[in-house]
Amino acid sequence: MTLQAPPKRVNKDGQTRCVGVEIEFAGLPPRETAELVRTLFGGELNVVSPHRLQVEGTRWGEFGIELDTQYAHPDKALLEEHHESDSEWARQQHQRRVEFHQKTRELIGDMVTGLVPTEIVCPPIPWDELETLDTLFETLREKGAKGTDASLLYGFGLHLNPEVESQEVEYLLAMMRAYLLLANWLREEIKVDITREVLPHANPFPKEYA
Repeated sequence: MTLQAPPKRVNKDGQTRCVGVEIEFAGLPPRETAELVRTLFGGELNVVSPHRLQVEGTRWGEFGIELDTQYAHPDKALLEEHHESDSEWARQQHQRRVEFHQKTRELIGDMVTGLVPTEIVCPPIPWDELETLDTLFETLREKGAKGTDASLLYGFGLHLNPEVESQEVEYLLAMMRAYLLLANWLREEIKVDITREVLPHANPFPKEYA
């Protein structure tokens, strides 16, 4: 990619502004993707659950890699329930329920792999280091990752979440107003894929809101 510097290069603390990057694609399962990320950027692989992994300790922080559906992952609230005061029988029943729940979610993940995207959530990356991700994109393609254009069923996104220059209300309101004024033009420039056009999560803001 060719970087273009933002108008304001540092945040309110005088540090280089960062960008959060989220990448969605098909063709590579989370485990293989996580190992690829570790090979490129170092760090340690942490398997949170069969379809959710983390690569920790990279130069920027933690990468998250997972199937992008909540139904492929164990319910955190259920896993964190405490039953110390219950009877031994009740604790065993809870443990069986947790094990069944985990196996069910793993099976769901196995079934939808290839239908729902794998997602990489990158740690905040300084804007002037974003070109480093070119290697990640190239390697994903080489390993068989597929984007939205590969199928009419796909509606993936590449999300860029820039750090705000300031947290002052006036600045934030100005940014929101600018976006809303430019929203239609931006969608034309981006050429939103037809699949994402019909999916609700890519809808424009309602006119009543904007």
